[in-house]
Amino acid sequence: MKNERELLMIPGPTIVSPRVLRALAKPVLSHVSNEFVDGYAEALALQKKLFVTEGTPFLLAGSGTLGMEAAIANLMEKGDKVLCVENGYFGEKWEEIVETHGGEVDRLRFEWGDAVDVKLVKEKLEGNDYKLFTVEHVDTSTGIANPLKKIGDLRKS
Repeated sequence: MKNERELLMIPGPTIVSPRVLRALAKPVLSHVSNEFVDGYAEALALQKKLFVTEGTPFLLAGSGTLGMEAAIANLMEKGDKVLCVENGYFGEKWEEIVETHGGEVDRLRFEWGDAVDVKLVKEKLEGNDYKLFTVEHVDTSTGIANPLKKIGDLRKS
């Protein structure tokens, strides 16, 4: 890399602060060491507080796509019908993950960079019996933010 302080003007990866870089330069802790176990327990406790839950959170180390994969693997069974609302790279990634896990995909596509039309989502949900539906809040490939609260409210009604 020519310039170590290159300014990244993208949604991710992000610039890492010198303090974090120093922490990453330390030797890796054993997953059975007291220091790791204590740190992990603290992270779980903080997540419980953050998410206001009595349940036990599960920490995944990976990209956002790993979280998407985990959600589908845990919420969907082979043959389930899933509506995938797509308006960017990550909308299409949902479709790929659902198909990989044997789901029956129904696509609702919008142009990349255009926000999801809530009325069209409502029409799809009313006319079909989906086990799940997927939509991303912000598709970083285009920077578009979808009206997630309005979309979520559709499923509640």
